[in-house]
Amino acid sequence: MLSARFPLDTQMQSLWLPAIRAQLALNGKNPAEALRVLQTVESPMEYGTILLTNNPSCLYPTCTKAQAYVASGQTTDTATEFQKIIDHAGMVWNCSTGALPQRYRFITNDAVAPKFSVRRRGLEA
Repeated sequence: MLSARFPLDTQMQSLWLPAIRAQLALNGKNPAEALRVLQTVESPMEYGTILLTNNPSCLYPTCTKAQAYVASGQTTDTATEFQKIIDHAGMVWNCSTGALPQRYRFITNDAVAPKFSVRRRGLEA
């Protein structure tokens, strides 16, 4: 088990394990449990990366939280989480998580879907 194997690894304990557990809850059609598990992943930890390595977090916990909000029908909270991904696009590199906010926006009704804004270094687009 990863928790026992890496008991002192902050990134494993505070970032990856909650994301894995939340994804398992989503796979089991339990978004409330996914959101409960992800409560432990808060800023600035959700933006955690391993310095000096090529191992970005891709904001998987943030993306998983957004997916849990989608499954729960909470569009405002979904927009908040997806906006974090858009605002930190440099952290998702070419990870699939970078495309999900726009995909969500595309597949939902524009009258209902939250509007995301692309901001780069303080500039509104």
